[in-house]
Amino acid sequence: FEDSQDPMQFNASQENSSEIGGERRYSCPNCWRSYKNNGTLQRHLRYECGGQRYYNCSICQCSFKRKCHLQTHLERIHGLNVPV
Repeated sequence: FEDSQDPMQFNASQENSSEIGGERRYSCPNCWRSYKNNGTLQRHLRYECGGQRYYNCSICQCSFKRKCHLQTHLERIHGLNVPV
């Protein structure tokens, strides 16, 4: 386990795993989403599913759950290419 992973979340995701079309999928216990990788499910649970928006644009106050989405917003909407 990574230091940031909770072993209880790992066990819960194992219980929520299933095979669809011969491919193992990890289902979110809180919503309809499922993922090929357990790590992606863990990221979803930590930052996306019901989580608050942690990253705010300082120009227009749009908010995002993921840092990479803020970066894309800054580049596409405001024409800025700055590391976040």
